[in-house]
Amino acid sequence: MLNLLPARERRPTPWKNGQGWTTEIAIHPPGAGLDRFDWRASIAEVAVSGPFSSFPGLDRWLAVLEGAMTLVIDGAAPLALDAGAEPARFPGDVPVWAEVRSGPVRDLNIMTARGRVAADIRRLQLEPGVPLRLAAADEMLLVCLSGEVRIGIDDGASAALGELDAVLVTGAAGGLVEASAPARLIAAGFTRAAG
Repeated sequence: MLNLLPARERRPTPWKNGQGWTTEIAIHPPGAGLDRFDWRASIAEVAVSGPFSSFPGLDRWLAVLEGAMTLVIDGAAPLALDAGAEPARFPGDVPVWAEVRSGPVRDLNIMTARGRVAADIRRLQLEPGVPLRLAAADEMLLVCLSGEVRIGIDDGASAALGELDAVLVTGAAGGLVEASAPARLIAAGFTRAAG
C-alpha cells in the first residue's frame, strides 16, 4: 500500500518544550499522540541554540536539511551536522544541546519506540536512469529533499514526489524509485521487534 504525504498539507505545532515549531510528516499508528507511538517523522525549524526536549523510552535520528548545527549529546564530544552529514542517532532521554552554527536550521527528526521498532535511516542520491529498489520493511517512509522522483510499487500503485513531499509504503510491498534529474532523499525503514 502506498500513501502520498504532500508537504502542502502539513501544519506546524509547538515543540514539547515550547521553544520552536515542528511539522509532522507521519506517525504510526495514525492518530497516535506523543505519549504513545511506534514511530514518528517530522521537520523542525531551529532558529536559536538551546536544549532538546526529553522523550523517555524513544530513540531519535536527526538529519540536517538546511543550515548547520553542532550537537552535544549527553556530554560527549560535539557532533557537527550539516546538509551533507549522515543522520545522528541518540537516545531521546539523554540531555542534548544544539548550537546553531549557520541558521536557521531545518532538520528531519525520526523517533522510534525503543524495544518495539527498529529503524534504518539513510540519505540517498538518485541519478536519472538508475532506479532504486525498495528494501523490505514493515513500513518505508521516503522524503524527497530535492529534485523530483516517482515511486512505483509492485501492486501497480505509483506517486510523484516534489521537494519535501513524502510517501509511506506499508505491507512490505516491493517497488522502484526513479528520478528524471538528480534527486536527494531520506529513506526510513521501520521493522517491528519480534514477539
